[in-house]
Amino acid sequence: MGNAPTRSHAPTVVKGSRKEDAEHCRPRLKKKAGKAFRSGRFLDAIRITNQLNSLIDPHKEPTEYAVNLDFLGKSYYEMGDLDDAMKVLKQAMAMKQQHFPPNSPEIAKTLSNIGCIFKERGEYEQSLYLLQQALEINQQHDKTSLTCAIRLTSMAIDLQQLGRQQEAIDCHLEAIKIKKEKAPESITLATSYINLANMLCHSKNPVNQQQAKKALYKAKQIAETQKDATTLVASLSNLGNACKCAADYHRAIDFYRQALQ
Repeated sequence: MGNAPTRSHAPTVVKGSRKEDAEHCRPRLKKKAGKAFRSGRFLDAIRITNQLNSLIDPHKEPTEYAVNLDFLGKSYYEMGDLDDAMKVLKQAMAMKQQHFPPNSPEIAKTLSNIGCIFKERGEYEQSLYLLQQALEINQQHDKTSLTCAIRLTSMAIDLQQLGRQQEAIDCHLEAIKIKKEKAPESITLATSYINLANMLCHSKNPVNQQQAKKALYKAKQIAETQKDATTLVASLSNLGNACKCAADYHRAIDFYRQALQ
C-alpha cells in the first residue's frame, strides 16, 4: 500500500540517508503531530504524519504505518474533510485487519472513527453498527473502561436520532455508571449528565422530568468544582429548559439569567 494522500505539503527530507537518522526522527515527529492535533492545528498534524509515514516501510512495519494512518484519518475528520478521512481510515482498517488480532483495540478505534464519519453524514444506522462492533471488542478487554463509556455515549446519540429513545437512555445511564467509577467529578461525566437530561426533560412523564433536573444539578456541581465555565453555562441553560418543559416558568427564567451572567 502506498502512502496516505496529502494536501499541498510535501514531506520534508530528513538530513542523512542512514536508517538510524530516520529512527531518531520518528518519535519526535509523532510527538509533534500529537501536539499539533491537541492544539487544533489539524493541517499541521496531517503534514507531520505524512512526513512520519514517509520514513516507514509499510511492508516491513505495517502495524506502525496503520496506526499512523488512523491518526491521519482522525485529523482529516477534525478538519471537516470527511472524504479524505474516510479514504484514509479505510486504508488503516484494511491494514489493521491484516496485521492485528480481530479483537484488537486498534481495530475498535478505527471502527469508531469511521462510525463518526457516518454519524456526521447523518447515516446513523451505519454509525451505530460500527460503534456496536467497536464496543464489543473493547468490552472483551475491560467492560468498565472509559473507552467503553465513550462508545456508549456515541451510540446513544445514534439511537436518539433513530427514534429509539429508551435504548438511548439506557446507553447514557450505562456510560454514566462507568464514568462515576472511573472519572468522578470529571467534565466528561458532567457532559453525560447533560446529554441524558436533554432526552428526559422533553418527556411528558413527571418522573423523567425530575430525573432530568437531578442530572443537571449534578452537572452544575461538577462544573462549579472544576471551574469549567462552558459546562456551567450548558448546565444552567438546560436547567432552564427542564423547568420550562415542566411549566415552571419563573425558575426557568432565573436559570436563563444565571447562564447569561
